[in-house]
Amino acid sequence: MSDGAMSASSSSSDLEQMHFKVILLGDGSVGKTSIAHRFGHDTFAKSYKQTIGLDWFSKQLELPDATEASLSLWDIGGQNMGGNMLPNYIYGANAILFVYDITSVDSFLNLEDWLGVAKASFAGRGPMPYMALVGNKSDLSHMRATKLAKHKAFAQDNNMYSFFVSAKTGDRINSTFYRIAADMAGIQLTQAQVGVQAPVVTAHVVTYRESRNDASESAGGRDAGSGAGARERPQARASTRGRARGRARARAMATRAVAWCREAGRVGLAVGWRLELGAEDRGRETGGGERSGGGRLGLDG
Repeated sequence: MSDGAMSASSSSSDLEQMHFKVILLGDGSVGKTSIAHRFGHDTFAKSYKQTIGLDWFSKQLELPDATEASLSLWDIGGQNMGGNMLPNYIYGANAILFVYDITSVDSFLNLEDWLGVAKASFAGRGPMPYMALVGNKSDLSHMRATKLAKHKAFAQDNNMYSFFVSAKTGDRINSTFYRIAADMAGIQLTQAQVGVQAPVVTAHVVTYRESRNDASESAGGRDAGSGAGARERPQARASTRGRARGRARARAMATRAVAWCREAGRVGLAVGWRLELGAEDRGRETGGGERSGGGRLGLDG
């Protein structure tokens, strides 16, 4: 055997091999399978397919202090609540992760039932294993339905570790399982060691500019087909008010002119007045005159 092969064999034998069984519990559609796929294969499926029974995943992690941990993830379908085989699946687990969707209140409230099933599975058979509360879909924190205070209270009341992850973006997936494996192995991690496991997460910026333009055009179409009608309505109202004020001023001027003629005793003066108020008023006669538009006053004698 070559020196290189002997060195490799020696280095691999120096690693302490540890195996851990990790159970994922929680309602259907909270993302348990997505978490397992992201951790095991670094993939994310956009379409949802419900887990029937259970799925199994495995991955090895190299921890500090020459320790190698093999994690076996048991993804139990959410519909298995109350199933006869569920206690057999859970028993013997080194860790149980209680997963919920941070945008779903019901998935958080139902963790009480899942915790009850886990406790019943270990009742009289040994102490409870490592337990953690995992809030999934942290990329939708703006839609959070469960307050952070309730998350922390539930974890503290039930002696659970607390984590938030996003299976969709991969945020904190690797660092969470790295931390869980180290905790079970009894290894203290530094912040830098945990941070190395965090991948670079790409942010996707969603804009709704096109939708807003469509809505604006739809609203404008009710008036003039393109939004111009909405701007023309105030101008039309202003124009109408201006014509009304012009008619009022013209009437006042005509009244004063007739009164002046009478007072001046200008007998034989034929007084005729015209008020030009717009095409729509043409042909209407008042006081012997005709309206033809423009607001002009004429005196004929």
